[in-house]
Amino acid sequence: MSNSDDYSILKQEIQETMKTYTELLENISEKESNEINQTLWKIRAELETIVIEFKNLITDSLLKENWQEKFHSSYKGTSSKDKAISKLQEYGLSIDEIMDLFSKKRKECYQYLWKLKEVISSVISAFPETRFRWVNNQLQEEKEKIFEI
Repeated sequence: MSNSDDYSILKQEIQETMKTYTELLENISEKESNEINQTLWKIRAELETIVIEFKNLITDSLLKENWQEKFHSSYKGTSSKDKAISKLQEYGLSIDEIMDLFSKKRKECYQYLWKLKEVISSVISAFPETRFRWVNNQLQEEKEKIFEI
């Protein structure tokens, strides 16, 4: 397979993943935490694959780069739903903007996707999965309590 074929496949994967992300951001206030959690895990897994494929296409090095180290040391996640939504919206580029970056500035596109993956990882706990437990022979939803200090 040629490099242009690899880039075409990667482009399609990015478009599909970013479509899912854009749709989530557009409807995040109407969705249940459980659904947000599942969608974020799906997007994060897809981004993990994309980032690995992308890095292999643009560089031979698998070492963590300086900008990645700086991002990890300065970026903090949250368990607050409102703060998490705000952080997710900071990375809410449109699909057209992503594809423009992909076409013109591949390294910047790679960096954006890598950072988005890390942001999702840092805020996913703000959208807990719904858990159920048996109480008095009835299935009841277990509410996860998140305390802000």
